[in-house]
Amino acid sequence: MEERFSIACETLRGALPVPAQSWVQGRMLLVGDAAHPVMPFVGQGGCQALEDADAQGAVVRHFGRRNSEQWMEQAFRALEAIRSPRKARLQRESRVFGDIWHFEGSAALVRDELFGRNAPDDYRYMDRLYLPGFEGENTSASWLAEICGEFGTRYSM
Repeated sequence: MEERFSIACETLRGALPVPAQSWVQGRMLLVGDAAHPVMPFVGQGGCQALEDADAQGAVVRHFGRRNSEQWMEQAFRALEAIRSPRKARLQRESRVFGDIWHFEGSAALVRDELFGRNAPDDYRYMDRLYLPGFEGENTSASWLAEICGEFGTRYSM
């Protein structure tokens, strides 16, 4: 993305969403756009904050049972590891859809024809953005199982 925007003015380059290096610092956790901003072309900013909250509840319930001063940081680091693949995919997808929405000329005509033929309730080209579990991603049902498995071991005392 940096390469594609290298010709843009500094103001535009400075406005590109940049994910935080880490979502966790001690007992503090960034969620939603604060941790992993997405371009505004797929309507995922608020959705991802809600998914983060769901996953946060699962990790806090699991790690909160431990008798450890570091349990909260361990829980948040597990959450970051579990959620990162979906966040990365949605960031990539939002950039792709940004390109699609800004096509010009013949490409814009093809885009308009493709999306214009869909019924208002036909989401076949977009549903993968809104369905955790697409392309093998974690779902809320699998988060806790994964935490208790690999991540529970990895982040235990």
